[in-house]
Amino acid sequence: MRAALISCKPSLRKLTVLLTRWPKEAVAIYFAIVFFPTMIAVGAVIDYSRSKNYQTAMQAALEAAVLSGGRDGSASWTQVALKICRANLSSRFGPLPKPTFSLDPTTGNYIGTVTATLPTSILGILNISSLDVTAAAAAVADDDISFILTVDHAPPKSPLWSVSGLSGDALLMSSAGEQAALADGIILKPGNKIRTGQNGRVLLTRGQETILIASNSVIGIPLHVTEGMSTTIHQWAGSILLAVEKQDDKHFDVVTPYLTAVVRGTRFRVNVNQNDASVEVLRGQVEVADFKSGQYALVLPGQAAKVMAEESAGLWLSGAGTLSPILRGPPRKSSVSLEALSAPPSSERISQRENSSNYGINALRRLFGNSEARRSPNEDATFAIAFACGIGVIVTFIVAIRRRRRKWE
Repeated sequence: MRAALISCKPSLRKLTVLLTRWPKEAVAIYFAIVFFPTMIAVGAVIDYSRSKNYQTAMQAALEAAVLSGGRDGSASWTQVALKICRANLSSRFGPLPKPTFSLDPTTGNYIGTVTATLPTSILGILNISSLDVTAAAAAVADDDISFILTVDHAPPKSPLWSVSGLSGDALLMSSAGEQAALADGIILKPGNKIRTGQNGRVLLTRGQETILIASNSVIGIPLHVTEGMSTTIHQWAGSILLAVEKQDDKHFDVVTPYLTAVVRGTRFRVNVNQNDASVEVLRGQVEVADFKSGQYALVLPGQAAKVMAEESAGLWLSGAGTLSPILRGPPRKSSVSLEALSAPPSSERISQRENSSNYGINALRRLFGNSEARRSPNEDATFAIAFACGIGVIVTFIVAIRRRRRKWE
């Protein structure tokens, strides 16, 4: 072995001399050496870019599917979701994959997953014939307000509510009366209120529990919960849709100026305006009580309870099936007062402040790896090529300067 290495040294010296004497031949040799690995690298970039684009397209199609299926809400919602997914996913990548859809019974979230295999082109030389591409999406959907949820991991159980979805204008008001534009990811503290504008929509999450806040709504997290409850939500105006985790006893209540809704765990909607308040039950059971008359009743799925602002209107029940009897309890005073609300600042100023403050951050996120903030799936490949070209220009410039210095010396 040693003799072979010694015999090779003269040949290597001759090759080095040739490369220094004839630069054109040296360039040709260098080009021949790096051509094959360069082509493999370019092919890998192309194949992985195709898989990234395919995953982005599948993700968008899956999100549209679970939102459409959730809004349908019927027994055949999976067929509706499958139809929407296939309609939104182009067939240019090959045969359309078949996604699977399911409904989480504890939260009412609509979930979809899909796995596909994308054949490779250049990577086949390295015995990589295909790339696995997966996508998953979850949504909480309603006729009025819908949001896509994160499905990477189950959120931990937390005693605090956080903003997981936001669109349009929304205000965050502290217990001290300070107001600021609501932002995604904010964790609400006791005493905070949320007010949405005419186009505002907000999704609050706490573990598996969710609250969808519609436009022109005002809700709050009180400093103190109702006695005997672990969670209390105050609602002054608008509409909210709640999905509450089921427990053995009554632990969750929504307090409005006219009524209160107490649940063990269910999915229901509460509407409040100046003239009345109502509760619609979508799943489970809700106990609704009128503050002024003291009347209360159990509201079942497909039924609704309503309380008018008039002094002696009482509690009204409506809906499908047999209505529960209306019982009488002692009249009470609501802890939620309409007079406590104040007019919000202009929504246009809020939107402008939020957009201007987040512009630079969003631009950096689009450049440095946050795929969710990018405007199109091709920005990954575009940025990679631009970055490589920039490095090449810098290296070329440095080499040229060093050669010029050597020439002057």
